[in-house]
Amino acid sequence: MIVKVFKAFLSALFWGWSLRKSSKGSYHKSLELLDKSINFRGGADFELLLRKGYLLGALERDFEAVNFLKEAVLEIESSQKISLDEKKYLKNYAASLVAIMKKEDDFFYFDEEYEQEKVRRHFVANFPY
Repeated sequence: MIVKVFKAFLSALFWGWSLRKSSKGSYHKSLELLDKSINFRGGADFELLLRKGYLLGALERDFEAVNFLKEAVLEIESSQKISLDEKKYLKNYAASLVAIMKKEDDFFYFDEEYEQEKVRRHFVANFPY
């Protein structure tokens, strides 16, 4: 149990460092840190997948970015932990990244039928569009 808690702590620590590095434009280092977070967590949830898609897009690795964003959207759609408004918001975030990369993909679309005040603040802060 102690090992599990320690790994969760390290995952959160690397996630935070990754966010800080990406906010300063250090995308390569941010991606390294994110991969460490994923490793300690034992896999990626939709938040980590969205962040990885963002970083790969920022590094102009568009094909990889789109694949991670698709995986994130599938995780979002199947999640029981987030509201419908949050699902729409996060899927719109993924769609906005694909649009910025100027990639056309029918998998991604915008759905503005949600109430942003029902979206948790950390989603809006970490995934602005």
